Order: sequence, then C-alpha cells, then structure tokens
Amino acid sequence: MIFEPVTYTNPKEFVDETVARYRESVGNSGVVGFISGGADSTTCAKLSLKAIGGSKSYLIHFDHGGMRKGECDSVLRFLHRDCNIPTIFHDYTENFLGAVISAGSDSEEKRKKFSKAYFDAALEETKNFGAKFFLQGTIEPDWLETSKHKLKRQHNVLLEEQKNRFRKQGIQVIEPLYHLRKHQVREVARYLGIPDSVAKRKPFPGPGFYCRIVGQVNRDKMEALREADSIVMPDLEKYTEEIAEQDFQCLCALMDNKVSEVDIGPNFTYGINIEGRPKITESRVTGMVENKRSYTNMLLIDSPNHTTAALAYASEDIIRKNLDRGIGRCAVLINEREKKGEYIAVLRSVLTKDFTKAEATQISRDNLDKIADALLELGPPSISEVYYDVTDKPPATIEFE
Repeated sequence: MIFEPVTYTNPKEFVDETVARYRESVGNSGVVGFISGGADSTTCAKLSLKAIGGSKSYLIHFDHGGMRKGECDSVLRFLHRDCNIPTIFHDYTENFLGAVISAGSDSEEKRKKFSKAYFDAALEETKNFGAKFFLQGTIEPDWLETSKHKLKRQHNVLLEEQKNRFRKQGIQVIEPLYHLRKHQVREVARYLGIPDSVAKRKPFPGPGFYCRIVGQVNRDKMEALREADSIVMPDLEKYTEEIAEQDFQCLCALMDNKVSEVDIGPNFTYGINIEGRPKITESRVTGMVENKRSYTNMLLIDSPNHTTAALAYASEDIIRKNLDRGIGRCAVLINEREKKGEYIAVLRSVLTKDFTKAEATQISRDNLDKIADALLELGPPSISEVYYDVTDKPPATIEFE
C-alpha cells in the first residue's frame, strides 16, 4: 500500500491517522530514516516508533561535515536521553565534503551535489538494512520552494531523477509531514512528548555550513566557520530572543575578503551617514527579486552612528536604487582587526511568522559589538571583519546560498 501523507487539522487527529496509515503501508518491513535532531526529522522518528516500534525503525544520525561544533555528540545525547529515540550514528563527512568541494562556487551546483550525496546515502543505508521504506521529514515549504516555485533546491525533495532511483530499487519514500508547515510540526512534536528544546529548535539547514559559506568550500573555511559559529551563536540567539515576539532564526556566514569600492551616491540620498567608501563583495549571495531567486553582490558599509532599525530602513532604499548595479543585500560593519584576513564573517538575525518573509532583527549596536569583539578576540585570525546583515526577506533570503 502506498503511504499517503495526512492533511493537518489538529495534532491528535494528525498523529492517529498518520500512525494508522504508516502501520498499514509498512506492514512487516523495516524503515530507514535519517534524523538530524531538528523538529521535522525528530517528529518523523517518533511517528515511526509509535507506528511500528523500535525493532523495525532504523533511525540514523550522520555527520556530513557541515555540522556545528560538537553537534553530533549533543544530538545523539538528547535523542537517547530526552526523546527516548534509539539512534545509530554514521560518519559521511568525506562523501559530502568531497562532493560539495567539487561543485565549485555556484550555490545551486553545491546544493545539487549535496542532494545527490544525501540520496546516495539514503539508498545505500536502506539497502544495507534490507528495508523497503525510507523515511524523511520533508515539509510543505521544502517542496513548494523546489518543485512548485523553483526558488532553490532543497536537498531532501524528490525530483523525477530521485524518484526513479528509488523505484528501481523497490523502495518507497514516506514523508509524513509533507502537508505541514513549521508551526504545525512544532505542535505535533509537543503532542508526541518531544521536549521544547527540540520542538522549538531553530532551523538549521540540511546542508548546514555548506550553504553558509559563500562561494568555494574548502576545509579551512569549514573549520573557521565552525569555530566562529560556536563563539557567536549563544549571544546572537540570546539577544534576538530578548526582543522577539515571534519565531526567529540566527546564523553566521563566511565570505572571502575580496571586495571593491563602489559609488552608490551621496549619503543624504538614504538618510544615513556612511564613513569611507562603500564596498561590494566579489562573491554573490542569494536574494529574491520579483518572486524569483537572484544572485547579487553584498554591499558593505561603515555607519557607526545609526541603529540597526535605521540601517534596515535605509537598506531598502539602497537596494532599490542600486539593484541594476548588482547590489541586492546590505550589511553594516560592526568591528574589524587592523590586519586584513582572508575572510569576512556576516551575522544574520531575522524575525518571522512563517519563514516566507522575514525582518532583520533590531539588535542594539552595543550587543552586536559584544558579539563581534568576542569573535575577533577568540575566533580564527583568518576572520578580520564582522558585519551585520540588515536586509529583510525579500529582497534577501534568510540564508546566504
């Protein structure tokens, strides 16, 4: 029997109907599922355990090389201890890292390579366990962005090529959350008894740091970003949560420190004072222009006497008047070292209701200074400048690739 995902009404009805369909579809076969530790995949794991038990649910957490510092250890610990989910660990770092490095600097190519490595691993693991079903936590925004709106490639969305690969091996993909949005997944997670530390966990993209390194990925950049992330994220999330009245997401991205000066016109045009000459990055970042994905340069400005609210407001005007010059995103300098390093770190914090639109969080300059100071003091010397992205979504995306 083909599993049909349930349309959401309320947590109880959703869980009851999903478990019944899941059990009937799977029968006596086993199910392999990848579990990242986020709300989506953890909810899927709980549904599988509720439907067919642990003896037939082969739940795997794997390291793809783009994880946060200590992430795998902490995920395995809370899955076992706090969620009562038996989890297997496999290390796929070299498979994924090699694939993404080979993709070069193009963001879509990197996503394609990561997606192929993901489905390669899924087919291999399902075959190894002799299972006929593969479970994953795809939610509605994933396939809407990839298949319907064609905005970006989500690594876990089955396109025709992937569907054919699974069909040839006689494997059915089960996606219980296919019709749910993030807030609905959180409701189901709580109903299933998943702790809020997981149910409320902020999104961390499947490819992890691979889509937070703008341009070419290499091992040095991955380690620099991993270290930077571990330093800035606790305070960045704390300062965001203090003023957030809705959902939010925070992140740190890394770019090559290759820039050139640009003329965007006199300061009074935008209502802010800009010190020195604005710069644009050589690397391009993703954005949204007229509901289509765009690839533009990021404008870097030094404007120390204005609040993040004023800068976010000015960025709208700056981008609108300079989009034809390839400027689609704006970040303000927070702090820098005297000696130029190889990389620029860009902090990002947004407030959002459903992640389809988002506003740059108005964190105070004092708090941003504290974060940047800590990064420059404790972080890799290869990072010499720290910026804060003040662009809303749209015209920017939340992530950088």
